[in-house]
Amino acid sequence: MEVVPQTEPTSTKTAKRIAQSERSNLDDLLKLAREFDLQTVEGILGKADAVWKADRKLDRKEVTREQFDSFCKELELPKGSQLRKWRKIGEMGKRFEPADIRRRLPVCWTTLYALAAIQTDGEFRKVVDSGKLSRHLTGETVKEILRGKKPKSAAVINRDAVIDVGNMDDTKMRYLRRKLEALKEEFGFHMKLSDRFAQVVAT
Repeated sequence: MEVVPQTEPTSTKTAKRIAQSERSNLDDLLKLAREFDLQTVEGILGKADAVWKADRKLDRKEVTREQFDSFCKELELPKGSQLRKWRKIGEMGKRFEPADIRRRLPVCWTTLYALAAIQTDGEFRKVVDSGKLSRHLTGETVKEILRGKKPKSAAVINRDAVIDVGNMDDTKMRYLRRKLEALKEEFGFHMKLSDRFAQVVAT
């Protein structure tokens, strides 16, 4: 499958920066990648786009391996699976451009990778049409949809740990949710939010 680079992100400012990145040298791409807010979907996709384009420059021998490794080190991207996943998100960025899809994407790079790694557009459409694509989608649910299984209910959970957010403000609660989702992806545990917590992070 031929992959076409992103060209029209939703934010005009982001669109201009990404359009410029195709012509940028590695230092410009590094500066660009650092500017993105990773607590937003646009920020995650923007950074991934910069990583992918830097990798393309390596493939075309426009930069050396040492320069590319330094680029990754500056972004705290270790070699291996994490770098590969960020690159894949950038490679498949065009998949996330339609506004009706982008507004429902989860603010979690590991889940965005799960969506980017779906092999065919037909399978991706299956996830989109499942009604499960939302800010709260997890990689586990993506796998269940593709296997044709009904996603597990989050209601049946053994309370092995309880987190009391107390008087935490809404911004911190949203940030905590994203951190918990990333840990959930890594360790495979189940999680159920209180009505108050769910209402705050849904806004």
